[in-house]
Amino acid sequence: MLSTLIRRNKPRSEMSFMEHLDDLRISLIRVVTVFAVGMVGALIFYDKVPAFLSMPLEWAKHPETSPLHMVLGSAEPGLAALGELKEFTFIGVWSVLMYAAFGVGIALASPVFLYEVVRFVGPALSAREKRGLIPFCVAALILFLAGAALAFIWLTPMSVQIWHHFATGLKMEVIWQASDYYGFVIMMSLLTGLTFQLP
Repeated sequence: MLSTLIRRNKPRSEMSFMEHLDDLRISLIRVVTVFAVGMVGALIFYDKVPAFLSMPLEWAKHPETSPLHMVLGSAEPGLAALGELKEFTFIGVWSVLMYAAFGVGIALASPVFLYEVVRFVGPALSAREKRGLIPFCVAALILFLAGAALAFIWLTPMSVQIWHHFATGLKMEVIWQASDYYGFVIMMSLLTGLTFQLP
C-alpha cells in the first residue's frame, strides 16, 4: 500500500532534475485544483457557508446553545442583544465571500496536500522512515483538525465575549463588520490548527 501511495513512473534514481521539477509541478497542480474546486463550491453555495461561520458568534451571544456551554461565561446583555453582522462597503461583501471560499478550499485541500507531500518525498526516505511517514501525516491531520475545531467551538466565542466586555468597559459601541468577523474566524481556526502541529 505504501509503495502505491508514493509511486512514480520511474524510480527516483532514474529521474532527471527536470523530471523531479515536473513531478513537483503536477503535485502543486493537484493541490491547487482541489483548493479551487472547494472555493468554487463555496461560492456556489455562498449563503450556506457564512451561516456556518456565524455559529461562534451565536454561541458567544447565547452560550447555552454552545457544545461547550459549561466553559463559556454568560453573555452580557449588550452582546446578547447584538443584531446581525453589518457590512458598509462593496469590497467588504466581496471579502466575506472570499473568506468563506478560502476556508472551504483550505479544508478540502489539506488532505490532498499531505498526500502529495508523502508521494513526493517518499522515494528519498529509507524503509524505516517510510514506515513512520503515514502515521506522522495522519497524526498531523488529526492535530490540525483538533486545533481548528477548538478555535471554532471555544476560542472564537470566548474571544468575542472578552472583546465585547472590554468595549463595554471603555464605553464603546461595537458594530461588528462581517468581513472582520469572518476573517477572524478563518484565521483563528487556521492558526490554532497550525499551532497544534508543534508537538
